[in-house]
Amino acid sequence: MRRFAQGGNGFMLQEIFAAEDGTVETLSFEGEFIEGADFSSALFKRVSFVKCRFVSCVFARSRFMQTIFERSELVGCDMKKSLWTETLFRDSKISGSDFSGAVFKKARAEQSSFRCANFAESSWNGCEASFSSFIESSFASVKFLNSVFRQADFTGADFFKTPLKGLDFSDSVIEGITLSDGCGELRGLAVNAAQAVELARLFGLRVK
Repeated sequence: MRRFAQGGNGFMLQEIFAAEDGTVETLSFEGEFIEGADFSSALFKRVSFVKCRFVSCVFARSRFMQTIFERSELVGCDMKKSLWTETLFRDSKISGSDFSGAVFKKARAEQSSFRCANFAESSWNGCEASFSSFIESSFASVKFLNSVFRQADFTGADFFKTPLKGLDFSDSVIEGITLSDGCGELRGLAVNAAQAVELARLFGLRVK
């Protein structure tokens, strides 16, 4: 994998994107800072981003395949209806970015933060997140299939109309989550005893 010099201004990535008709493949970028760029409908395949920072960039309908974000940041980016296949977020920060309608397939997140991210109407198949936080993020109307969350922080997250059956949140933080009036989203969700006591209050129950 070819590596570009650290501390770039993002021109190299944008030039490759333009020259290769939106395809960026088998390349590694380190220390890039890019703001306000439009990478709509791009294809990133076997690409590595290390210590890179993207601010207010557009990746709508882009495809990320076997791509890694390590110690990188995505701030206020438009990722709507993007596709993530066998991708990895490691020790990265994603804040205020919009992943609505995105599709995640065998994607992984390790020790990463997705604060105030919008995952509404996205789908997750065979995904895994460990030691990562999703504080105040939206998972409204999301479809989860064969996915695993380990020691995740969902404080203040929105799961409105998202079936959580088959998921295990017993070692995660779920304080202040948003659910529908009937709390049907919780059906089939695995939680620990302390969490069960807190969730019981949503049904108006008092546990002695």
